[in-house]
Amino acid sequence: MMRIVLTAAAMLIGLVNCAATAPAATTAEDPKFAASKQRFLAAVASGDENDLLDALNELRGFDNKTTAELILKHTVAHPDLVIHQQALEALSLLRDRQAQEFVINEAMTAKAWEARCYCLRVMGYFGGEFVAAKLGDALKDKKWQVRSATIRALANYRTLATIEVLVQQLKTEKGRVVADLLAVLRDL
Repeated sequence: MMRIVLTAAAMLIGLVNCAATAPAATTAEDPKFAASKQRFLAAVASGDENDLLDALNELRGFDNKTTAELILKHTVAHPDLVIHQQALEALSLLRDRQAQEFVINEAMTAKAWEARCYCLRVMGYFGGEFVAAKLGDALKDKKWQVRSATIRALANYRTLATIEVLVQQLKTEKGRVVADLLAVLRDL
């Protein structure tokens, strides 16, 4: 527990640079990946947050769809916010097309709105017009939390098209989502 607190404190004051470089592209058959996957699953099963952070940090060195699947499956419902932050960072670094497509698909189809929000946050870091278009589709979600997460993800897409989509969304939203829209539009 102390290690988690120290890691979080170091992140906050900037002693640890958590924005690591993108992971190397690998296949799921790579023996190093297989070993990292096993350590990650063992850490999940043990419930030890320190082990899970270590295993997650190791797993984030691999850029493939299986990495995305593992991280999403085992971190979305995790109660520890440091685990969430590390998982989101690991997912945001993925550049493998299949891994990104998996995250995008989950953002659009996951049954739990929390999972959709999680994936939308990640999509905000992927970049590209295709991702921006998918984020625009997510503005039609029935859950206001999902629309709010989408709006915040779109803040990373500083284009005229993004501004137009957000202004259009102002006409149909109310409450907290309007506040998010106005905050993002002000920052754009």
